[in-house]
Amino acid sequence: MLLNSLLNKKLMDSAREEELTKHLFNIVSTEILCEHGIECLTSNREYARHVSGFLIELYGRASGKFLRDIEDLLIENAMGLAVGAYSNYLLQHVLRKCSPEMKKRLVEKLSQDIVCLCADQQGVSVMQCYFKLPDASLDTETMSLVLDSLIGLNDDRLSAMVSGTHSSTVICEALKKRQCSHELNAKVCALALRINQLPEVALQENESSSAVLRFAARALRFVNPNIPNLHNN
Repeated sequence: MLLNSLLNKKLMDSAREEELTKHLFNIVSTEILCEHGIECLTSNREYARHVSGFLIELYGRASGKFLRDIEDLLIENAMGLAVGAYSNYLLQHVLRKCSPEMKKRLVEKLSQDIVCLCADQQGVSVMQCYFKLPDASLDTETMSLVLDSLIGLNDDRLSAMVSGTHSSTVICEALKKRQCSHELNAKVCALALRINQLPEVALQENESSSAVLRFAARALRFVNPNIPNLHNN
C-alpha cells in the first residue's frame, strides 16, 4: 500500500515529517491520499500518529468533491477513529473546523452508540471537544441528538454511564446546557429527571455518580425547586 510504504514509522522518524507530507501532496492525488490514509489509520496502529497528522493536513487542503468524499469516509469510520489513541485528534480537529452540517452528521453518528463511545477515554475526549465548541450551545438541533441519545438509554445503561469514570463527565457536560434555549432546557430537565429516578441499587456509589447526581439536582432545581431529590445530593 502506498501510505504503508511512505508513512511507515522508521521513515517518518528519520525524515522530516513536514517535508515528506508536502511531497506526498505534490505527487499523489488528494482522493487517493484520503482513501488510503483513513484505511491505514484504522487498520494499522503502528502508523497512527503520523497518518492522523497527515489527514489533519489533508482535511485542511480539501474542497468541493474531495472534501465531501473525505467527510463521507470520516462518518463511515467515525466510531473507530473516535476511540483511537491518535485518530481521536483527527475527529476533534474536524469538529472544530467543519461545517454545521458535517458537525451534525458526525455527532449523530457518534451518538448512535454513545455508551461504548463514552466508556473509552479517547471517545470521551471527542465528545468533550464538541461540548466545548463556542457554538455548541447555540446548535440546538445537534445538541439535541446527544441529549436524546442519553434520555433514550434504559436504566442499566444510563446507570453505567452515570457511574463511569469517563462517561460521567459527558453527562455532567450535557446537564450544564440547561440555560441555553427553551428546547434544550426541556431536554436537560428530562435527562436530569431520568437520572434522579434511577434505582439506587443500580448506581455505584463513587465520585463519578456523586458528581452527576449533583448536576442533575441543580438542573431540576433550576426549573422547579419543589422537585424532590431522591438521591439526597
